[in-house]
Amino acid sequence: AGYDATGAAVAGVTVAAGAAAKTINLNAVSKSNVAVSGAAATTLNITGAGALTLSAPITTATKIDGSAATGALTLGTLNAATVTAKTGSGNDSLTLSATAKATVDTGAGNDSVTLASAVAAGSTITLGAGNDKLLVSTGSVAASTATAVTAIDAGDGTDTIAAALINAANAAQFKNFENIDVSATTPTALDVELMTGSTITGLTLTGGTGSATVNNVAAGVGLSVSGSNTGVTTIGVKGAATGTADSFTTTFVGEAAAGATALAPTTIAAGTVVTNSVETLNVVSGGTGFVTNTLGVTDSALQTLTITGDKGLALTFVGTNGTAVTGATD
Repeated sequence: AGYDATGAAVAGVTVAAGAAAKTINLNAVSKSNVAVSGAAATTLNITGAGALTLSAPITTATKIDGSAATGALTLGTLNAATVTAKTGSGNDSLTLSATAKATVDTGAGNDSVTLASAVAAGSTITLGAGNDKLLVSTGSVAASTATAVTAIDAGDGTDTIAAALINAANAAQFKNFENIDVSATTPTALDVELMTGSTITGLTLTGGTGSATVNNVAAGVGLSVSGSNTGVTTIGVKGAATGTADSFTTTFVGEAAAGATALAPTTIAAGTVVTNSVETLNVVSGGTGFVTNTLGVTDSALQTLTITGDKGLALTFVGTNGTAVTGATD
């Protein structure tokens, strides 16, 4: 219920519990779009193998438990009262709005959790198995205190954390992350080496207008671009200031929008990427479908720029770059 023949969401089922009901149980046996309400309900349990979308948050629930569900759960923006959220083995997503101490456990699957509130000290977010993302709209993560330990564990898989959530006080709390999404503005420059519980192997730009600075990026870590970005991303490669053979790679991996054509491709934009003190830049102009890529380059030590890939690339040099640019290929 709640979807048309093309799979698009339409007005779905409304479940209104009795005035005295404390618990609401939903069993999704097929793809469903459901709005849930209950004047006294504090717990929403979700089971079943069907994909389920909550079209409106249940405003009274303090706990949503979908740990037994195997279908994809799209829970939307949870109410601020919801401080416990669990999902199962599907590819699940939710936006957390709680400001009190919260517990989130997304189980297996490729899950996405977006923070829309200041998550309190002592909160626990466990992303489990799968390639998961911890993103941000207007949220933040409080540092641990002597009496309240904040724990953010991405678990297994290749997991991504938004740079805007990380600062010097809380960086060590983020464990088992591999990618940093630098699309959103960070309050101050992020020192990757402060993330002692994670081994960062990649940076991502997924779309946005913000600018970010990340320092002590290990040699071999590259940038993957998949969205439309208009900001300036400054990347400090560790040791580049003193090295003489440093390199950095930017790879475009965007997907064409529906309706894109060869004459009207989707633009995947990296904005301006600053990699001062790096001698060699590699650009892989790839992607899926009808896409075209754009990149602004600033690199004070640039000597060699190599371009590969099968998609069009609009490359511009911004500010001060090295005096010799050789080895470019098309």
